[in-house]
Amino acid sequence: MNPPVMICLGKFGDIILFLPALKAIFERTGLNPKVLVADQYASVFDGVSYVDAVPCGPDWMDVNGALEKAKQFGEPENPQWWHDKSFVPEPGNLVLRVHGNNWSVDQSKYPGFMQSMYLRAGFSLEEMQTLPLVFDKRDKEREEKLVRSFTANNKRPMLLLNFTGEASPFAAVPEVMQYIQPYRSRLNIVRLDNIRAHKIYDLLGLMDAAIGMVTIDTATLHLAQASKTPYIAFTRDGWSGSVPRGNCVCEIKYSHAIKSANVIPKMIEQWLQPKVATPVQLSPQLIKRRCWMLSPQRIPLNNVTLWACCWSSDLAMHNKTMRVLRYCSKHFDFERILFLAYMPPPKNWEFDFIQVPETNMNGWNIFVNTVVPLMIHSEFAMSAHEDGFPIRPDLWDKQFLEYDYIGAPWQDNVVGNGGFNIESKRMLREKLTLPPTFNPVEASDNYVCRVHRSTLENRGIRFAPTEVAVEFSTELTGAKWPSFGFHGRRFQQEKYQLGWQLIAESEQC
Repeated sequence: MNPPVMICLGKFGDIILFLPALKAIFERTGLNPKVLVADQYASVFDGVSYVDAVPCGPDWMDVNGALEKAKQFGEPENPQWWHDKSFVPEPGNLVLRVHGNNWSVDQSKYPGFMQSMYLRAGFSLEEMQTLPLVFDKRDKEREEKLVRSFTANNKRPMLLLNFTGEASPFAAVPEVMQYIQPYRSRLNIVRLDNIRAHKIYDLLGLMDAAIGMVTIDTATLHLAQASKTPYIAFTRDGWSGSVPRGNCVCEIKYSHAIKSANVIPKMIEQWLQPKVATPVQLSPQLIKRRCWMLSPQRIPLNNVTLWACCWSSDLAMHNKTMRVLRYCSKHFDFERILFLAYMPPPKNWEFDFIQVPETNMNGWNIFVNTVVPLMIHSEFAMSAHEDGFPIRPDLWDKQFLEYDYIGAPWQDNVVGNGGFNIESKRMLREKLTLPPTFNPVEASDNYVCRVHRSTLENRGIRFAPTEVAVEFSTELTGAKWPSFGFHGRRFQQEKYQLGWQLIAESEQC
């Protein structure tokens, strides 16, 4: 069996972001994939044992030359297909000019350049998000020497910055720096763009020694996946924008940089807090005594209906959803708690119940926007799921009710996740007036918060701004950001585990 052959000429960022896929190829085939790379970027492979790098000249754009050289090893795959001048467009893809400057792409198939690299190499988008980045040949001696050069005379906590990138220039540096400058007396601020490390992956030593990092959409963003240090990522808008992975606590699109950079001081203050040893590392304030949530002072939400739905015959999911509602009732005084389910609750069920037909996710996507609003009569409605509910009642903020819609921001900072959200009565009524969707696989929250967002805003619907929404909930990003609630057991694994730990403790008290 011949080893797989890949062409990934450069630059450092594109190579690093693809290393998790190359490691998975090695683990699944038992063979080191051969990767053709431009000479000046081949050094990144010195840090891994699972790739055989094949330098093929100084021109990192010479895909045709690399293809010719690759023939001696076998049939190659070029994940960076947009650099290939011989690329034949598929239906829906029209390449007008190579090198990513002037062309269009079928974004329903390839939603971004990173996703296209993984999909073309045979990996799912979930694997792109979760496969680990591993440099198993790090040089600890070089790393320690590099760290000492910045810490020997400055013992303050180290914050890393990188605002320089050739392919993704960032124009809002002055506006962002105004939030960082006040910390110069408290932090050892190190600019990674001024460092010429022996190998690019030697920067991992600095990352591991720092309390946090702020980086734009460049190689350091991708390298950060191999470190546990939290970081804030400024990413490009559109198809060329990267998807942060690893311990990214906040993603801000370039177009939102100026108005959203005010979250940086909040995050720095969090990083400066003393670290507390605990299996769930979210925030020092989370370390509470057993049953801390059973405070005699519950939060009054007399104008809010809490509701949840279990639309399948899955008994385990049915029971967990009921447990979430009971847990929430111990924190808040709701106007009403409503359980929608295909199977009835036990006879001693203490809250309102409405039986609904059994359906699937496609049916749910339509049901939640066309039927659920008819069942809510209060001023606001808070939705909960077994993987989305409050975990920090102490972070409740009454400004969450100043908007018609609030939920976790998505990766592009659009506020819209419906897994755990609050909607106003006006929002619920406006949803009923939207044209019906004929695509049952269209996610219900995407349909409202993207497809018809401008229509709703023109009618006066107010979506919470990103900086407020991230305080309310997190989903695809912000796993380390202290938030009132969360949604998702995969990308918010620690918060999910904490939430169910709190539910179990509340049931024992």
